[in-house]
Amino acid sequence: MNPSSTSAPDRTFSYWEQKSFLFQRDLIVVGAGIVGLSAAYFYKQNFPTHSVAVIDRELIPKGASSRNAGFACFGSVTELVDDEANMSQDEMLALVEKRWKGLNLLRSLLGDQNIDYQNRGGFEVFRESTAEQWELVQNHYERLNQLLKPIVGTSDIFR
Repeated sequence: MNPSSTSAPDRTFSYWEQKSFLFQRDLIVVGAGIVGLSAAYFYKQNFPTHSVAVIDRELIPKGASSRNAGFACFGSVTELVDDEANMSQDEMLALVEKRWKGLNLLRSLLGDQNIDYQNRGGFEVFRESTAEQWELVQNHYERLNQLLKPIVGTSDIFR
């Protein structure tokens, strides 16, 4: 990009503006959440000489990755029952396996201590207004525990 063609004719860009903002990139990732940063990371792993820029709408990212209350999961009972209603059981299990592998990859890349990872299990809250949902999923716990055991390594998942 030619810096002199991007602004008013009397504007001169500093060396740092030219180097940081005004040169072509091989990849521009929009979004600095887990998905965007992972995409940039793995792209650089595969193409170490390529230039990558990660941009976000905010100075500090404010999307789902930074607003998830610090949890990482592969799906709640309600979510998995809903997945099964909209896809085959094999597709649901494949999706859980991808999520589980992704969580473990993230942990191995960043380190449990660095991200303060603590396996505390998962919780799902049902209110009076969601009693119908509770009635729908309560009989799926043991079945899902057995289905997911080969993926996560334990049958003590949901209770």
